Amino acid sequence: MKNFQSTITSSIRQSSWFHPSQWDEETELLPDLIIRDKYRLEEELGNGAMGVVWKASDLIQEEGDARDSHVAIKFLSQDFKQHPDALKALVREFNRYKRLNHPHIVKAHGLDRLGSSFFMVMELLKGVPLDEFIKIHPNGLSLSEAEPIIKNMGHALAYAHQEGIAHLDFKPANVFYEPDRKTAKVIDFGIARPLEQSERAETQFDPGSLGAFTYTYASCEMLLGLDPDPRDDIYALACVTYELLSGKHPFNRKKASTAKYEKLSPKLISDLNRQQNQAIRRALAFHRDERTATVDEFLAELFPEKKKSTFLVPLLLLFAIVAGLSAWEPFKPSIDNQPKKVEQERQKAARLAAEQKAARQQAEATRLAAEQEAARQQAEATRLAEQKRQQEQTQVAELLKECQKHLDAQRLTTGSGGTALACYQEVLKQETGNAEAMDGLQQIEHRYQTWAENAFKNQQLHKIPNYLKGLETVNPQSPILADLRERLAKQREQARKKAEAERLAKQREQARKKAEAERLAKQREQARKKAEAERLAKQREQARKKAEAERLAKKREQARKKAEAERLAKKREQARKKAEAERLAKKREQARKKAEAERLAKKREQARKKAEAKRLAKKREEEARIKQAEKERLKRKEEAQRILDDLELKKILGLID
Repeated sequence: MKNFQSTITSSIRQSSWFHPSQWDEETELLPDLIIRDKYRLEEELGNGAMGVVWKASDLIQEEGDARDSHVAIKFLSQDFKQHPDALKALVREFNRYKRLNHPHIVKAHGLDRLGSSFFMVMELLKGVPLDEFIKIHPNGLSLSEAEPIIKNMGHALAYAHQEGIAHLDFKPANVFYEPDRKTAKVIDFGIARPLEQSERAETQFDPGSLGAFTYTYASCEMLLGLDPDPRDDIYALACVTYELLSGKHPFNRKKASTAKYEKLSPKLISDLNRQQNQAIRRALAFHRDERTATVDEFLAELFPEKKKSTFLVPLLLLFAIVAGLSAWEPFKPSIDNQPKKVEQERQKAARLAAEQKAARQQAEATRLAAEQEAARQQAEATRLAEQKRQQEQTQVAELLKECQKHLDAQRLTTGSGGTALACYQEVLKQETGNAEAMDGLQQIEHRYQTWAENAFKNQQLHKIPNYLKGLETVNPQSPILADLRERLAKQREQARKKAEAERLAKQREQARKKAEAERLAKQREQARKKAEAERLAKQREQARKKAEAERLAKKREQARKKAEAERLAKKREQARKKAEAERLAKKREQARKKAEAERLAKKREQARKKAEAKRLAKKREEEARIKQAEKERLKRKEEAQRILDDLELKKILGLID
């Protein structure tokens, strides 16, 4: 692996990759862009501070009708490319992927460049980032549902630790989960670091200098810039596990140092038993020495193996006895015939049982005595250890008081009578991971940062190098340090440019004044000549104007006469047109009135005819009504006559009086 890395580094140093001034112009990344005649970009999948990831098609695989020809391509982001170690970071990340060959860690295929855009070709993962999966399960998953995810993540980290690498930016966004297959893969080893100090010393570039970890999932030791340790990843794994099971971050997304200062503790998860909740709390311990030592230990505590039933052995013995009795049943008559032999065997068995019982009692007594002695020795050792711990705590407490005095007196990193930094470091030597000492170091770091910020604000740049020196003494890996140095260099450059600009401005002002004096003298001479020329020109102009005025007056008179003649002609024309218009209007009015009279006459005739038609219709209707009434009258008269005739007939016949 080292030979592989040195080969890549050597080839890079010999090419233009190692020299930013030789990079080509920026290539804009767009869908359907063909890269190296091998890949075609399809869509942007996501972006972060260090890179942007695109989905792409492998054209060779596509032509070969491969089942899945898609890959993921990670490009350095535009901002991160300006970092002097950007390419080194990408190469180190690629080497780590090559070193970590595990089913739950994303695979990398190769490195290449397109113009000034460096990229790494990787396996395209299916599914969703774990942070998005957690968002759609706000109440968390059950332990059985989350078990494959937690185990996949844990096995990936455990393998990386076994290979001597700490991830150091483990978080839900850096885990990809495929719900259909219930598998998870860990991604983004961009700031991962070797665990061995010797290996870090051999490496010319340390990713920890980028300071790009996520504070929400970083341990207190990472925030202090201490050397990497597997327990840093275990803290992050426990945070992600808690978030997966509850839907919430264990400390409300606060930094570990803040949570420790506020004495926060994660709430118990109702779906877990006491042992499992305790396993998560141990892994979330703020002090490295109190935290779970390995990922395998964390998984074993969270998913304990089920114990075999203690009833199995007696049950098997019972079955054996029953089987034995069944087997001896055919020989029972022969035994009955030998009572004496049976009695002897019974006495022998009783004697053996008594001897075995005595042996067991003696062994039990010996075991109890040994256990009591061991318990006494353990209690004595515990008492001595507790006594020693109390003495050490007393010494540490006194030392912490001394540290606080140095801190209050502003003796942070320099002073003849001792410093707060040296004092807190001594406390950490005596008690690794002491909370107050770590908080004190953070306070020192915070003070230097605050002083530097105030110096920037008050433009006191001469004080800032001392503050940066103090900050570097406290925490050389502080992510703030590089930013403050960059700001100081920028401020100094601005101050230098400002002074240079002021000097040049002064020189330009002097030259301007001299040129202005010469220009004024020249202007005065030009003004005198100009005044003389203007006077002569004025005289000529007056004479010209007078002649021009006379010419214009004559011209105006001619124009006036011409205009007057045109006005009279126009007036006569208007009068003629008006008379003509009035005549035509009168004629049109007469025609209109005649047409109106004809229309009214026609209308009256139509109305008359309509009234006559109505009158005739009414008359016909009246005649019809009269005829109908006459018919009805005749009909009634005939009916009455018929009735009279009937009565007369009946009277004749004597039917009625």
